[in-house]
Amino acid sequence: MKKVRAFTLIEVFIIVFIISIVTVSMALGFGETRDRAEFKDIETELISLMQNARNLGFSSLYTDGVAVDYYELSFATYSATLTGYDTSEGTSTVIDSIDLAGDYRINSTFTITYTPPDGEISISDGSSSKDFTIYKENSPLYTIIRVSVFGGGYPEIVETN
Repeated sequence: MKKVRAFTLIEVFIIVFIISIVTVSMALGFGETRDRAEFKDIETELISLMQNARNLGFSSLYTDGVAVDYYELSFATYSATLTGYDTSEGTSTVIDSIDLAGDYRINSTFTITYTPPDGEISISDGSSSKDFTIYKENSPLYTIIRVSVFGGGYPEIVETN
């Protein structure tokens, strides 16, 4: 009689167990990578919005054919909004807005005002610089951004994780 060599049931279970552990660990790694990429997109959008506001503060007094006396960049927990104001007409125009999706937050509520044509900058709390944090709840992801009146209003990343 010929002896047949085959896998035992225990050996098959061990192989399935190892494959499932590898699969789960890869899935968790991909989830973290996706979260980091999504977070970086939000960070980039906010910095771009701040740079746009700063550039408008040094440029023309007009936006889309509407006279603008000053620009306000307002930050709230779930959003950031760039608005142009015409004080002579008493009107305002929302130029751009970002709504933070999901668990993403800004830790501070404040406004930065940019006044053309010299690009004068003021921060709503009267300070000369403002640090604020973008973060994802229940996650280690965060970035601290600083904007300074004396730094020309450029957004500067102070710390990130």
